Order: sequence, then structure tokens, then C-alpha cells
Amino acid sequence: MKTFIQFEAIFPCQPIEMNGTWYNENELNKLHGYSFPVHKYFSAEEDVVSEGRLFWSGDLNKLYMRVWLSSSDVNFFEREIISGTLVPCNIRLTPDNIDDEDIKTYFDEN
Repeated sequence: MKTFIQFEAIFPCQPIEMNGTWYNENELNKLHGYSFPVHKYFSAEEDVVSEGRLFWSGDLNKLYMRVWLSSSDVNFFEREIISGTLVPCNIRLTPDNIDDEDIKTYFDEN
């Protein structure tokens, strides 16, 4: 069996830059569903370990990210987990024959 944990991070209500485009507090809804690579240690110089997706709940203060990590990838984000920046919100156990990328790119909208 393999273990995957979905983490969530809430972003502060402030302008955010994505791929060279700035979004102000009134434009955060445009980022709903935006997906991006998640690198080890959140460092662009490191390998990509998963895909993150942004969600907007309709509240200006509720832009958040969800990302699935395998249990073996969790140690790359230990600092963010301990500080409470990344909060576990879902756990999935899968048979060993399930492809890791299929799980890491599956996101619940609810």
C-alpha cells in the first residue's frame, strides 16, 4: 500500500504573481483552477514532485492551494508542515500498482 496526503495552504489576501502576471485582490477569482508544478522545498531549482492547484471560494480571503504528496515526498516540505503553512486535509491509501502521478494530479473540488 502507498500513502498519499493532500495538503492545503491558504494564501493571504494580497496581490499574487503567477508566471509574470500580477493579480490584485479583486482578480483572485481568475486563478481558480490554476495548476502549477510543485518543486521540492518550494524551490524552482529543485525537481518537481507534484502538481498544485489553486482554488477560490468566492471570498477574497479564501484563495488556497491543494497538492497531493506521497508519504515519501512529505519530508521535502517539513518546514512548511511544522509551521502550519501546509495543513493535511485528506489521506488516500492506494495499492502499490497505482501510478503515483494519477493520484498526485487528482483533485477534489469539494
